[in-house]
Amino acid sequence: MERTVRPRIDDVAREAGVSKTAVSFAFNSPERLAPETAERIRAVAEQLGYTPHPVARMLTQGATLTIGVLTPQPLSVVFDSYATGDHSQANISVVNQSAGDRDGLRVRVRVYDLQGRLRDDRTAGGIAVAANGGTKVMTLPREALNSRVFFVRCDLMDASGAVVADNVYWQSQQRDDVGNPRNDTAFSLKQVSWADMTPLNTMPRVPLDVTAHRTTDDGRPGVTVRLSNDTGRVAFFERAEVLSTHDGDEILPVEYSDNYVTVFPGESVELRATLPDSAADANWVRVQGYNTPTTVVPVGDASR
Repeated sequence: MERTVRPRIDDVAREAGVSKTAVSFAFNSPERLAPETAERIRAVAEQLGYTPHPVARMLTQGATLTIGVLTPQPLSVVFDSYATGDHSQANISVVNQSAGDRDGLRVRVRVYDLQGRLRDDRTAGGIAVAANGGTKVMTLPREALNSRVFFVRCDLMDASGAVVADNVYWQSQQRDDVGNPRNDTAFSLKQVSWADMTPLNTMPRVPLDVTAHRTTDDGRPGVTVRLSNDTGRVAFFERAEVLSTHDGDEILPVEYSDNYVTVFPGESVELRATLPDSAADANWVRVQGYNTPTTVVPVGDASR
């Protein structure tokens, strides 16, 4: 396995004598800095060989620079982020976007703090949901109050116990508050507060054990990638890319079984990539995450 070490935003901030926020502004919102400050920060970054982390930049800018097709899950578990009432409780609902009724379902909801500690674990069973419908299955109180951001992990199981849907949410203790609508004008919204996700930047670094091997899916070439987290921390927002060369671009088009996944402490996640018949050889896999070092591994032969 090969891991590459890259300069971090902390290194640029320390060398330039500015805050990490200023470094972020220099690349994402330079108009918010004095021109000479932004230029000095970028010069230091170039000297250190720093480039903004692609996953962090996606979250900052709200764009992935990738064209994709989203296929909705027939079943999903929805966490409403304490959006209703006095915001002291969140609703957990099961949504069925299929054409058939479903019953005998069970939901498990777990809450983790930024350090990866399990803070709550509760279940609800005997769930039935009509076709193209939804049903509320439980409420969640305010959780992990000493963790400024926490994770809500929702698993939906069928009658046999097999997981049929898994959804992960990250929730700020500071809520979005649009304020009194009477204070708004036709072209201006006077927001009172914004959800604060910056504590995600303080998450402990988590190395993943990554393996990959060739597969076939209905005769089409593919790659199965396994991400294993042997630590007690959360590995957040992981994305795998199939490459033909070690430092090359992602092979496209490609179909992934899942992506931007979170790997919880002591667990593994398996992803499957299905490639076009005309694709170049799939020889490498690159995995990048919000709090994990970039990892590039070779693709092995099909497992026996």
